[in-house]
Amino acid sequence: MSGIGTFVVVFYTSLGVGLALILLYLLRRTRWRWLLVVPTLVAVALLAAAPWVEEARIASQFNDLCKNAGIHVTRKVVADGYLDDIGWRPITVGVVTSADAIKELDRTRFRYIEYRGYGNDPKAPIGHVEKLGDAWQVSIIAAPTARFHLRESQAHKLVGHRVSVLERVVVDSETNEILGRDTVYKRRANTIDEMWAGAFGSTLSTCPELGKGGPRPALLEQVISPPSG
Repeated sequence: MSGIGTFVVVFYTSLGVGLALILLYLLRRTRWRWLLVVPTLVAVALLAAAPWVEEARIASQFNDLCKNAGIHVTRKVVADGYLDDIGWRPITVGVVTSADAIKELDRTRFRYIEYRGYGNDPKAPIGHVEKLGDAWQVSIIAAPTARFHLRESQAHKLVGHRVSVLERVVVDSETNEILGRDTVYKRRANTIDEMWAGAFGSTLSTCPELGKGGPRPALLEQVISPPSG
């Protein structure tokens, strides 16, 4: 709970207690005054405790899930190429002419890379980018030829109260074995903090914390290596 969130809770709790005292004063000569005052105090107490209970619940779930966050590799492999099945990109058939694209493809040192095109449809054609001689060429194939696939296994799935997960995996398509996974958990603030802080920006926190600890090899780089030489 943030400092401003705490102030908001204290403020409306004080107003609630003040209202209960006013009711008690106005109804002081009646025998049934407690029938109104007690429920009012109970409601104020519940509203005061709710943000703290919610924050404790979110934090507990988030901290517990974070124990398994990050990149975990079970087996490393060597391959000529792979299928990048995350998202989609338009397929432009022919020779790659962009200097930046050629530089990036050469940097990977793989012989070919495949990706899905024409929308995020599992039946969409596959773009096959392969180095033939000194040039990279793009063609369309009906189904991936790569054995190893990089894909999202869980995309922003809720796994707790205000806690979600984004997970990417590298899969051996022949055995369905998961060779490695990259799991990121995300949490949002409690309702009170979300109400005020959300108006100024995102209250999202991640585990592992993005951008912390310097650059690290991506999941794909840790699982799949191109042949040497």
